[in-house]
Amino acid sequence: MSVRSLFDLSDHIFAAGGGQEFPSLSIRIADRKVTLQFANERAAQVFGATFRHLDAAGPGEPDLLVRVWDPAGSGRPAPQLALPEGNTGAAFFTGAAKCIVDLETGRIEAYDSASGLGLLFVPDIDALDPGYAAAPLRTLLHWWAIDHGWLLLHAGAVADDNGAALLVGRGGSGKSTTVLACIGSSLQIVSDDYCLYRPGTPAHVHSLFGSNKIDARAIALMPHLAPAFAGAPLDPKGKGIIQANERFAGSQRMSAPIRAIIVPQVGKGSDCSFQRIGAGDALKALAPSTVFQLAGGRINALAKMAELARNVPCWRLSIGPDPTAAREPIREIISASARMA
Repeated sequence: MSVRSLFDLSDHIFAAGGGQEFPSLSIRIADRKVTLQFANERAAQVFGATFRHLDAAGPGEPDLLVRVWDPAGSGRPAPQLALPEGNTGAAFFTGAAKCIVDLETGRIEAYDSASGLGLLFVPDIDALDPGYAAAPLRTLLHWWAIDHGWLLLHAGAVADDNGAALLVGRGGSGKSTTVLACIGSSLQIVSDDYCLYRPGTPAHVHSLFGSNKIDARAIALMPHLAPAFAGAPLDPKGKGIIQANERFAGSQRMSAPIRAIIVPQVGKGSDCSFQRIGAGDALKALAPSTVFQLAGGRINALAKMAELARNVPCWRLSIGPDPTAAREPIREIISASARMA
């Protein structure tokens, strides 16, 4: 089966219901409508959780239609792509229609820019890694974003009425902990781990996923969050996963102008402190983890990130043993950076 025939199979599957109406969820990312169409209710439940905060129910054709199915739950046929043997990494096909396959799990994401159609196939929804369900479709959304001149970033973001700060760094650098530490303050969450960057004057950051993840060590530092994470599903690294916007009213913001880039780090003292850094230092913190996770378009992505780092003030934030103490410094950074714009 070719990549093109994968789209033909999806046409057959989603037409095979005759008059049956498939569950769907329409969301808005930046200023574009995206519709997710599911082959069964279970898929809608699993993937809908992380996108509900972007709800955009109403008339109008979507800019992107994504079809989601699994044979185990829906009884629909599985694609039979010709894949390389003996490889547990990802197989990547380029062309007018793009496709990426996780050979270990059998998960497939595909995107056809000509038709605005995306596909997600998973063998069994109930066997899906909770970490993927918390931030799904990343490659597909990356390809779609490129078509609009946007970029999917591996970054957290928090914002107030003055604008947003991107929190950047490799996995484990404290982005998610710092983001969740802002709950209960005037700072709202735009993103935990992945967000959409839209260049412009000013540039904007947009929410993608409503899921938030932290580990037991971080929860111990912020015990007021412990009830929300009690019994939460865990990702493969043992991080609890919740939708903070559903647990904490008013904690979510959909978008904001980008005022600053912050590189968080664990400080040696008991207090929080911050200082200006160069665009190159900020880019070193942002680019590797973002580029590593992208399939295609890496050179263009690096150029866009470099432009962003040059255009907004960049800061290093040293955080003491209490993550919530970072709230005021982050507010100060956003306010000061907004005045520089």
